[in-house]
Amino acid sequence: MFTSKKFFLVQRVPFRASFIDTIEQHGGRVVRIEAQADYIIADHLRKDAPPGSISYKFIEEARRTGVLPEVDAYRTGEQSSTVRLAGSTSTANKSTRTPFTAADDLLLWRWITSGTGSERGNEIYKGLALKVSEGQAGESQQADRP
Repeated sequence: MFTSKKFFLVQRVPFRASFIDTIEQHGGRVVRIEAQADYIIADHLRKDAPPGSISYKFIEEARRTGVLPEVDAYRTGEQSSTVRLAGSTSTANKSTRTPFTAADDLLLWRWITSGTGSERGNEIYKGLALKVSEGQAGESQQADRP
């Protein structure tokens, strides 16, 4: 059922050891690094679930039915292509600041000056954040370099 699938289980998943056993008994592999995983398993009841993760209920359902269920029904945490709302507690705040580079400043300046004027205030920056998370702004930034 889990053959050739790689899973990363967040430390705070209840009955984590049991889920690891289930995954390995059904041909799956548990990895130590999120980036190597096909599925990131988290607790759907916690607000700090990683973006793009799926609930441990996914594994329970697979074990119960013997078939890999549809992943979208078990999504938890914020989707990686969404903008975090100001004051949102669903994602932990960063404790450090990422410094801007000259390329970041140029990207921001071009984004703001190319606007149609229909966006106001933070909407301008939310639009840029979506583009950057989708990788589109980075591609246009690469094209602007000599």
